[in-house]
Amino acid sequence: MAQASSCGSSDCVGLPCRMALPRILCYGDSNTAGFFHGGQEFHPYSKYLKQYLANSGLDAEVQHDGHSGLTAQELLQKVASGAIRDVCGKIGKGLQLHLEEQRWDLVIINLGTNDVGKGTAPRQALHYVKELHGVCHDRNVPTFAIGPPTIPSGPARTARDQLARMIQQYAGATKDVMAYEDLEKFVPRVPGNWDTDQLHMSPQGAHLFANGLCPTLLKFLSGGPSSKMAFKQGQAVHFFDGSRWILTQVAQVKNGGGITVVADPQTTITASELASKIRVHDALTVGEEVEYFSESKQEWMQCKVVEVKPDGAAKLDIKSDWFSLDAQESKIRHKAAQSTDDCGISITVPPLLAQAISQAVSAEFVVGQPVEYFSPTLGKWIPCKVLDVSSNGDVQTDVKPGGKWVTKSEHFTKLRAVKLNSKSGPYGVGDHVEYYSITQKQWYACTVLSVDAAGTVQVDAKPNCFVPPGEVADKIRPHQPEPPRTFILGDEVEYYSARLTKWMKCNVVQVNAHGEIRINLRPTYWIGIEEQHEKIRSPGKDEVGFLVGQAVEYYSVSLSKWLPAHITQVRPNGDLSVDVKPDAVLPKATLEGKIRLPKDSRIDVERDSWVVGDEVDFYVEDKLEWQKTKVIEVDEKGLVRLEINSYEQLSLAEQDKNMRLAREDFLWHN
Repeated sequence: MAQASSCGSSDCVGLPCRMALPRILCYGDSNTAGFFHGGQEFHPYSKYLKQYLANSGLDAEVQHDGHSGLTAQELLQKVASGAIRDVCGKIGKGLQLHLEEQRWDLVIINLGTNDVGKGTAPRQALHYVKELHGVCHDRNVPTFAIGPPTIPSGPARTARDQLARMIQQYAGATKDVMAYEDLEKFVPRVPGNWDTDQLHMSPQGAHLFANGLCPTLLKFLSGGPSSKMAFKQGQAVHFFDGSRWILTQVAQVKNGGGITVVADPQTTITASELASKIRVHDALTVGEEVEYFSESKQEWMQCKVVEVKPDGAAKLDIKSDWFSLDAQESKIRHKAAQSTDDCGISITVPPLLAQAISQAVSAEFVVGQPVEYFSPTLGKWIPCKVLDVSSNGDVQTDVKPGGKWVTKSEHFTKLRAVKLNSKSGPYGVGDHVEYYSITQKQWYACTVLSVDAAGTVQVDAKPNCFVPPGEVADKIRPHQPEPPRTFILGDEVEYYSARLTKWMKCNVVQVNAHGEIRINLRPTYWIGIEEQHEKIRSPGKDEVGFLVGQAVEYYSVSLSKWLPAHITQVRPNGDLSVDVKPDAVLPKATLEGKIRLPKDSRIDVERDSWVVGDEVDFYVEDKLEWQKTKVIEVDEKGLVRLEINSYEQLSLAEQDKNMRLAREDFLWHN
């Protein structure tokens, strides 16, 4: 169910409401609680964050719920609990309950410190952290991901650094994670910033973290509903990397109006940064003379561009409306150029021809731009990318890195730009199509990455997959949606959970006249026909089996060896992307022989309940202390008995409140 704002406006769903103060929840462990001096003092960074926001001119409600000593695993198991006792005896709530009881515009999650301290593998700790972010995303609440701290050295330090990198990769690949920040980046290891245990921030350290987090938070909160831009995945844009403009593509459109780009996929460009860091490829410019087609007069009228948004939408001096890129295709054109022939007779040059001539004469190439290089040896054009551009315009491509430069005088004969933002033939950039694999003898769903002037099409079915014009008709076709299925009450199916990134068995509990269905996993939500193709399937098929952030090994054909890698994307159909091949999508049918688990790893399945023999800590309320014991009985409902009080059966709520993982197994504990 969508998270509604306090003002009741549907326009504010999932976004900061302009009629109410933004509400921010800081959720985590002891460093969120502000644990200091052995738990004798508490200085949560949330109170300093509220002060810094106010000093910057933004009033916000900032609250925290820090569970000292608890792991992300435990907080996931107790996500719906109304009472969770931490190692200090303080009572907090499960994240799901926070989200259901009050409106939140953002949740900042800082967890993982205690998981690596317990010895949990980083990839498994990521799974728990990712699940908690998903609890927020399922309720349309965006999140910030924090790289958690740990002690300066030892096994926990190595595991923490790996976990932080994986959380950053997960944040970059997930549209509802608005930003990633590493806590240790803002709190250096110098005297005064950390408690004597070197694990917890001092009050000064909490100040530094809040101050460092504030600018990113302001960028997000200032980009309200009106800042959302109409960017599309795969759209060609120019990205300013701090020193130069780079032609690249939109990798992902985030909630709140921010985007990521292929040139820097790990960094989110917030809505407030779009104007300074993003320019739409071939967009109109302020002051440019154009022509507008008037429906009422049925003629083209001369006018000027008076305003342009970062996503390319433009406003004219004769119309108050904004024209999106799609609307510009039919309503706005470049002004026809005037020229003269040898006899001095004025000639009107068609707008598209004038534009093509201008681009051919004054073409400038930028680093990262897709181009084609003409090889005299092979006698054909070769797709490549620009690696470097000298001050005099000479270009070096990845055809021969470190090799010969293409001088500016050779551009006309040896180098040409790939037309990213136009169609050549039936397909254009971003089109969802299917590619026929001759070796696998089947069609695979994929996306068009580029189309050059000759009609060569590049798709993401596999690395460097370019289909020549003569083969396009046989190897590429429009996406063929599966025929709609007919469901009846009680059908056993499987539902794909984007939050859990896996298929889950369920039953159809309701079917309406339009073919929409409800399932027992989501009994109040209607799943439409189009969504059924992506999220509903017959039971018995192989599960995807991989998680975003999971450590794997990728086989490099060029290097003839297995390389360490991490999963950066898992599609519902099982296709994968990995960090060592950021621009490639690996079809599920080709994974065997390309992707494998590291030799000494396995995927741990999240435990839904305690099992007999588990060593746990139990809080004895009359003694106000935690005591070690064992689970001696678990019934079919998950109720347990402990060795310490075998006469009493503990309910799920009592388990959440007074049971925890045994702390003696931790490399350190809070």
